[in-house]
Amino acid sequence: MSEERAVDLLHAIGTGITLSLLGKPQGEHKGLSEAARDAVFAAILADAVPLSGAGPAAAATKLRASLDSVSDLSAGERLLLGELLHRIADTK
Repeated sequence: MSEERAVDLLHAIGTGITLSLLGKPQGEHKGLSEAARDAVFAAILADAVPLSGAGPAAAATKLRASLDSVSDLSAGERLLLGELLHRIADTK
């Protein structure tokens, strides 16, 4: 999962859990926020598998994460490659 998608997911879960907790009397959440946190972490970290055998989306995510350390590309090439890798990483 791309960083942008992970941030969007965290934001959605955070907003949803906050609104849910505001609607409940204090002390009646019974671990709801912890369960939501665990669920979102599981969803985000599920794609954090070793590169071998994980497919093109995982490979694109890994390459995109190290793109800033590549010095052989021009700024335009780095921008284009980053955009392409972002698209590949977001496909399932």
